[in-house]
Amino acid sequence: MNGSFYLLLLLSLLVGSIWVTLTTILAEKFGSKIGGLIGMLSIVVYATSIRYFYPRFGLIVGTVGAYFIALLSAYLSYVFFQRRVD
Repeated sequence: MNGSFYLLLLLSLLVGSIWVTLTTILAEKFGSKIGGLIGMLSIVVYATSIRYFYPRFGLIVGTVGAYFIALLSAYLSYVFFQRRVD
């Protein structure tokens, strides 16, 4: 098998585990409804980023770029809801 397959497999496991952990932490902090909303929004942003990044940048760079854009959207959602809760 190609070495990039194992890199992509490791990257997907890492991204998935971080995503689930962050969504769980946010759900504990803000409640299940807002935590689920933040998780859902960031996944939609990730999927949309994948759609446009893969053809333009390739598989690995597109995945990393989409991941960072989705993290940014999750952070901005966190800041928005943090201000609402306070």
